[in-house]
Amino acid sequence: MILPHAERWRHLDLALNMQSDFFSSIFDFDDEDNDTWNLNQVRDRLPLLKSLAISSRRSLVSLRAFAVAPRLRHATFTDLPPELPWSQLTTVVCTPRNFNEPTDGATVHRLLGFLSLCAPGCQVTAPSFRVSRLQEWASQGPEPALRIQSPLAFISLCLDRESADHDTALGVLKHIFHMLVLPQCTMLSLDIDASTSYNSFLPFPTDAFLVFAGYASGLSTLLLRHVLISLDDLATCVGNLPALEHLFVQDTDRSYEARDAELVHSRLSAEEQQANPLVPITDNIVVCDALFRLFSDCETTPRLRVLDLAGFFDAKDVSAEAVLDLFRARRALEGHFRVTVSVLGRWWTRMEERRKQVAAAEERLDQISGQVKATLGGRLDVRKKE
Repeated sequence: MILPHAERWRHLDLALNMQSDFFSSIFDFDDEDNDTWNLNQVRDRLPLLKSLAISSRRSLVSLRAFAVAPRLRHATFTDLPPELPWSQLTTVVCTPRNFNEPTDGATVHRLLGFLSLCAPGCQVTAPSFRVSRLQEWASQGPEPALRIQSPLAFISLCLDRESADHDTALGVLKHIFHMLVLPQCTMLSLDIDASTSYNSFLPFPTDAFLVFAGYASGLSTLLLRHVLISLDDLATCVGNLPALEHLFVQDTDRSYEARDAELVHSRLSAEEQQANPLVPITDNIVVCDALFRLFSDCETTPRLRVLDLAGFFDAKDVSAEAVLDLFRARRALEGHFRVTVSVLGRWWTRMEERRKQVAAAEERLDQISGQVKATLGGRLDVRKKE
């Protein structure tokens, strides 16, 4: 058994299964209605423990084994956390149990409650909620009582959109933005769950984000991965982030949606097709000349130093002139300024054709990068990644 060696633990990763013999040995089942953790016997015996990852099909709330661990800095847990030395933790990750997913706002609030325990400067990865389970909550109005205040510095929000419709995903994210009061937050990362379908993206609730940003006036890094946001809404958001230094945005490939809509429409009768004409769905292009001109206005984002972009970079959307104008405007500011670009490929394009499109875009960007460096001494970094 590993418990007698607790004083030597530095990194502990426990995945407990109720059906296993090992799990039974971790618990004391003398009282079937009030079982306790045998693991609690290691409390005050963890002088070297630096990182902890623990997952369990049983609640961790009554676990006090890790409450005293002088060197513990990184903790990962499922659902509600065990007792931890919160004031010294620098990294916290919460992962949900798939068989006990939240279906209402009160449960989401309870699962995110640990945020209020996090220390200033803590980097937090919040649990990924399945949006489709929260459809009823998404349709309701904001609940002022469901607020969580925390001094954490970095937060990563990741949602599993799966098959949820646009309005449900928008409503869930809107509620989460209204729920979080993070006055010391300097970084927000927003993304979809990596295990969901490649066509998924998150719609962006601009008004709710502005409420969130109103509390986080020091937000300096904003990463919007797989987020559907218009250029006008992006301009509104960054205009309300006076401390913004690093921004990531990307184009959104909606070809899958377009193909799906065409397929559904083709199955309708002629009369139904006439009564319900097909509305074209086009890719959401954010990375374009208008974006570069937006950030050429240095008064909008005076502290911006890194512009991180992922897009299709079609010749009709991005010109060398707009990029050069951006660097000319930013050159007047003190400090380093860098643009990093990654070229995306469209999913519903044949692989060979996609590679040609990506290669052509990368070649154009390399040429523009050379012009930027030769003319202005600026940095346009082109990532060779599709």
